[in-house]
Amino acid sequence: MKKEIFKTLLKPFLLPVAIGIVAWEELAYKPIKAVSNFLEKSQIIHRVSDKIRNANPYVALAVLLGGALPLLPFKIAGLYLIGHGYKILGIGTFGAAKVIGGGIGVHLFNLTEPAIRKIPFVNTSLDWIFDKKDKIKHVLTESSAYIATKEMIHTAKSHVREFVTGNQFIQIGR
Repeated sequence: MKKEIFKTLLKPFLLPVAIGIVAWEELAYKPIKAVSNFLEKSQIIHRVSDKIRNANPYVALAVLLGGALPLLPFKIAGLYLIGHGYKILGIGTFGAAKVIGGGIGVHLFNLTEPAIRKIPFVNTSLDWIFDKKDKIKHVLTESSAYIATKEMIHTAKSHVREFVTGNQFIQIGR
Protein backbone atom coordinates (compact mmCIF):
# COMPACT_ATOMS: atom_id res chain seq x y z
CA MET A 1 0.00 0.00 0.00
CA LYS A 2 2.73 2.42 1.03
CA LYS A 3 4.77 1.66 -2.12
CA GLU A 4 1.74 2.19 -4.37
CA ILE A 5 1.06 5.61 -2.83
CA PHE A 6 4.73 6.53 -3.31
CA LYS A 7 4.66 5.42 -6.95
CA THR A 8 1.38 7.26 -7.58
CA LEU A 9 2.75 10.48 -6.11
CA LEU A 10 6.07 10.08 -7.92
CA LYS A 11 4.62 9.32 -11.37
CA PRO A 12 3.91 12.93 -12.53
CA PHE A 13 7.46 13.94 -11.60
CA LEU A 14 9.14 10.84 -13.01
CA LEU A 15 9.63 12.00 -16.60
CA PRO A 16 11.20 15.41 -15.80
CA VAL A 17 13.41 13.85 -13.14
CA ALA A 18 14.39 11.02 -15.49
CA ILE A 19 15.24 13.50 -18.23
CA GLY A 20 17.32 15.54 -15.78
CA ILE A 21 19.25 12.54 -14.49
CA VAL A 22 19.88 11.10 -17.94
CA ALA A 23 20.92 14.49 -19.28
CA TRP A 24 23.28 14.97 -16.35
CA GLU A 25 24.82 11.52 -16.76
CA GLU A 26 25.06 11.63 -20.54
CA LEU A 27 25.94 15.26 -21.20
CA ALA A 28 27.63 16.69 -18.11
CA TYR A 29 29.50 13.71 -16.67
CA LYS A 30 32.28 13.58 -19.30
CA PRO A 31 33.22 17.29 -19.07
CA ILE A 32 33.09 17.14 -15.26
CA LYS A 33 35.27 14.02 -15.24
CA ALA A 34 37.71 15.77 -17.61
CA VAL A 35 38.02 18.72 -15.21
CA SER A 36 38.53 16.33 -12.30
CA ASN A 37 41.21 14.39 -14.23
CA PHE A 38 42.97 17.64 -15.15
CA LEU A 39 43.02 18.67 -11.50
CA GLU A 40 44.52 15.33 -10.50
CA LYS A 41 47.36 15.71 -13.06
CA SER A 42 48.34 19.28 -12.14
CA GLN A 43 51.56 19.35 -10.06
CA ILE A 44 50.52 22.30 -7.87
CA ILE A 45 47.04 20.87 -7.34
CA HIS A 46 48.62 17.52 -6.51
CA ARG A 47 50.64 19.08 -3.65
CA VAL A 48 47.59 20.93 -2.33
CA SER A 49 45.58 17.71 -2.65
CA ASP A 50 48.08 15.89 -0.43
CA LYS A 51 47.66 18.58 2.24
CA ILE A 52 43.86 18.33 2.03
CA ARG A 53 43.99 14.52 2.14
CA ASN A 54 45.99 14.69 5.39
CA ALA A 55 43.95 17.48 7.02
CA ASN A 56 41.91 16.93 10.16
CA PRO A 57 38.22 16.16 9.55
CA TYR A 58 36.87 19.63 10.32
CA VAL A 59 39.40 21.37 8.06
CA ALA A 60 38.55 18.84 5.32
CA LEU A 61 34.84 19.61 5.77
CA ALA A 62 35.53 23.36 5.52
CA VAL A 63 37.56 22.79 2.34
CA LEU A 64 34.77 20.72 0.81
CA LEU A 65 32.05 23.26 1.67
CA GLY A 66 34.19 26.24 0.65
CA GLY A 67 35.28 24.70 -2.65
CA ALA A 68 32.27 26.01 -4.55
CA LEU A 69 32.55 29.61 -3.32
CA PRO A 70 35.07 30.86 -5.94
CA LEU A 71 32.63 29.98 -8.75
CA LEU A 72 29.61 31.63 -7.16
CA PRO A 73 30.23 35.02 -8.87
CA PHE A 74 30.28 33.31 -12.27
CA LYS A 75 26.97 31.57 -11.56
CA ILE A 76 25.46 34.88 -10.42
CA ALA A 77 26.84 36.58 -13.55
CA GLY A 78 25.27 33.86 -15.70
CA LEU A 79 21.89 34.36 -14.02
CA TYR A 80 22.25 38.14 -14.39
CA LEU A 81 22.95 37.78 -18.12
CA ILE A 82 19.97 35.47 -18.57
CA GLY A 83 17.75 37.91 -16.68
CA HIS A 84 18.87 40.79 -18.90
CA GLY A 85 18.17 39.04 -22.20
CA TYR A 86 21.60 37.57 -22.98
CA LYS A 87 20.31 34.02 -22.80
CA ILE A 88 23.03 32.18 -24.75
CA LEU A 89 25.88 34.01 -23.01
CA GLY A 90 24.21 33.59 -19.62
CA ILE A 91 23.51 29.88 -20.08
CA GLY A 92 27.07 29.37 -21.35
CA THR A 93 28.56 31.21 -18.37
CA PHE A 94 26.34 29.42 -15.86
CA GLY A 95 26.90 26.05 -17.55
CA ALA A 96 30.68 26.47 -17.63
CA ALA A 97 30.67 27.39 -13.94
CA LYS A 98 28.52 24.31 -13.20
CA VAL A 99 30.86 21.97 -15.12
CA ILE A 100 34.02 23.43 -13.59
CA GLY A 101 32.39 23.54 -10.15
CA GLY A 102 31.22 19.95 -10.58
CA GLY A 103 34.74 18.84 -11.48
CA ILE A 104 36.19 20.70 -8.51
CA GLY A 105 33.43 19.35 -6.24
CA VAL A 106 34.02 15.74 -7.34
CA HIS A 107 37.76 16.15 -6.85
CA LEU A 108 37.36 17.75 -3.41
CA PHE A 109 34.81 15.16 -2.29
CA ASN A 110 37.12 12.32 -3.32
CA LEU A 111 39.95 13.96 -1.37
CA THR A 112 37.99 14.77 1.75
CA GLU A 113 35.55 11.86 2.07
CA PRO A 114 37.81 9.61 4.20
CA ALA A 115 38.52 12.49 6.62
CA ILE A 116 34.99 13.90 6.87
CA ARG A 117 33.55 10.42 7.45
CA LYS A 118 35.39 10.49 10.80
CA ILE A 119 32.83 13.07 11.94
CA PRO A 120 29.92 10.91 13.17
CA PHE A 121 27.13 13.26 12.04
CA VAL A 122 28.65 13.64 8.56
CA ASN A 123 29.23 9.89 8.23
CA THR A 124 25.62 9.11 9.18
CA SER A 125 24.33 11.86 6.86
CA LEU A 126 26.40 10.66 3.90
CA ASP A 127 25.27 7.06 4.42
CA TRP A 128 21.63 8.22 4.53
CA ILE A 129 22.03 10.45 1.44
CA PHE A 130 23.76 7.74 -0.62
CA ASP A 131 21.17 5.16 0.45
CA LYS A 132 18.27 7.42 -0.61
CA LYS A 133 20.04 8.35 -3.84
CA ASP A 134 20.56 4.69 -4.73
CA LYS A 135 16.91 3.82 -4.00
CA ILE A 136 15.57 6.75 -6.04
CA LYS A 137 17.95 6.04 -8.91
CA HIS A 138 16.87 2.39 -8.92
CA VAL A 139 13.19 3.39 -9.18
CA LEU A 140 14.00 5.84 -11.98
CA THR A 141 16.26 3.54 -14.00
CA GLU A 142 13.55 0.87 -14.02
CA SER A 143 10.91 3.29 -15.31
CA SER A 144 9.86 3.42 -18.95
CA ALA A 145 10.36 7.21 -18.94
CA TYR A 146 14.03 6.84 -18.02
CA ILE A 147 14.63 4.10 -20.58
CA ALA A 148 12.90 6.06 -23.36
CA THR A 149 14.79 9.25 -22.45
CA LYS A 150 18.11 7.42 -22.45
CA GLU A 151 17.38 5.91 -25.88
CA MET A 152 16.34 9.32 -27.21
CA ILE A 153 19.56 10.97 -25.98
CA HIS A 154 21.73 8.18 -27.39
CA THR A 155 20.00 8.52 -30.77
CA ALA A 156 20.46 12.30 -30.75
CA LYS A 157 24.14 11.94 -29.78
CA SER A 158 24.76 9.47 -32.61
CA HIS A 159 23.09 11.83 -35.11
CA VAL A 160 25.25 14.71 -33.89
CA ARG A 161 28.39 12.53 -34.10
CA GLU A 162 27.52 11.51 -37.67
CA PHE A 163 26.88 15.12 -38.66
CA VAL A 164 30.11 16.38 -37.06
CA THR A 165 32.26 13.68 -38.64
CA GLY A 166 30.88 14.57 -42.07
CA ASN A 167 28.69 11.55 -42.61
CA GLN A 168 25.60 13.51 -43.55
CA PHE A 169 22.52 11.75 -42.27
CA ILE A 170 20.22 14.17 -44.10
CA GLN A 171 20.35 13.79 -47.87
CA ILE A 172 19.10 16.91 -49.67
CA GLY A 173 18.15 16.91 -53.34
CA ARG A 174 17.62 13.19 -53.91
